Amino acid sequence: MTAPGEKLLLRVWDTLEKCGTGLLSPWRISREGRARTEVRRHEVLLDAQTAKDVEEIRAGRAIVAANGEILRLTSSDADKRIEPQPPSLTYERSALNDTLVVRERAAATDRLLNLRSVARLAETEALEHQGVNANSEVNDSDSSPSREWIRHWEDGAEGAFDEEVRHIWARLIVKEVSQPGLFSVRTLQALRTFTRADAELFSRVAPFVIVREFLYNDLDMLSEFGVPFSDLLHLQGMGLLLNANSKTVRHAFNMIVSEEGRYYCGMTVGDNRGLVVETPAGSAKREFLLDIISLTNVAKEILHLGDFPANEAFVQRLAQRIHAMGYKTSTADAKVTSNGSFTLTNVVWVSEGRSPPIT
Repeated sequence: MTAPGEKLLLRVWDTLEKCGTGLLSPWRISREGRARTEVRRHEVLLDAQTAKDVEEIRAGRAIVAANGEILRLTSSDADKRIEPQPPSLTYERSALNDTLVVRERAAATDRLLNLRSVARLAETEALEHQGVNANSEVNDSDSSPSREWIRHWEDGAEGAFDEEVRHIWARLIVKEVSQPGLFSVRTLQALRTFTRADAELFSRVAPFVIVREFLYNDLDMLSEFGVPFSDLLHLQGMGLLLNANSKTVRHAFNMIVSEEGRYYCGMTVGDNRGLVVETPAGSAKREFLLDIISLTNVAKEILHLGDFPANEAFVQRLAQRIHAMGYKTSTADAKVTSNGSFTLTNVVWVSEGRSPPIT
């Protein structure tokens, strides 16, 4: 019987093998009776040597012989050297062809090495994911990423030269295999332009996201907590935010009637904190409105790629701000699921310092 962690791992490799990484799959390793860690270590060393060889060839310090062997050149081999000059500056046809072949081979090798690195990270991610979520079920349906989806993922993984960005692509395919349909092709296309700086910026903003859909539109308050307006405009330019420079968008929360006849609603902030907003006794208020900056669908999907605990000081400040609007407000611990539903526990009123009679 396959253990849950192994089950997810094998499904991830079923998907990865469609990309032709050239890496040994877990079942092939098992069949050969070799330790996975030792096999992966050997592959990493080979890939590192290959990357070094590519740089030598690019720099003109080595050539590839007809039999595929890489020959290091010395000063006496000057006639064999292929200088790394732009093709536009090379006018002899044979020299131009040689240069193009070297560049194309080097670029293709770079892409393959990136893909192999991401595949190894995905293998580790799959085991860690199932270990952390030991009680979760791996999707048992026949649903799996489409060939089109895999092609877009492969293109993105091949272009991941930064280690942090590679981790994003590894986590992405594990999450998608675990829960098919979690990420759209549009999100894959957006992530292809992600740099390490973009990922770090998104990670700084994510802890302030409310109900996984929007940010509180108070530019001074966000700036005070390290999210200046320029960052919001940058994310909007990347297609991750809407109406960052507008004050006209408001979100109306769905208010529920309590047994005491009061209206209240709950919301999450980041991945782990929440607020409860309630109308005071005898109040005519029947709704709660909040100025917002909306996340696009792409940004909402990207939230699934990380853990973003709320900024506690921001949670307290937002609770006080809502309380000043005339509502009873409390903070709470939150548990958020992948489909956006959540539960709130340990609820404490900001104004009274006691737990409210709300379930």
